[in-house]
Amino acid sequence: MLSQQWETIVWPGSQEALSSVDITTGVAKDILKRVGQASVWIPEGFEVHPKLVRHVKNRIASLDKEKGLDWATAEV
Repeated sequence: MLSQQWETIVWPGSQEALSSVDITTGVAKDILKRVGQASVWIPEGFEVHPKLVRHVKNRIASLDKEKGLDWATAEV
């Protein structure tokens, strides 16, 4: 009944799915890094809650290394 509508769907973990993904965003890397850094920018004189300091440092480190980016950073 729905077989024609599902013909092009592949299992997400399959090799076919992995090889057909376009991982480019169309946005320059430097712009993405600036947006990520702006998401944790702290205005001068503003005191960050102590529990958030680690989050801010981890996000900045991930952006600098270009590794270990989490979903929240990607969504920014």
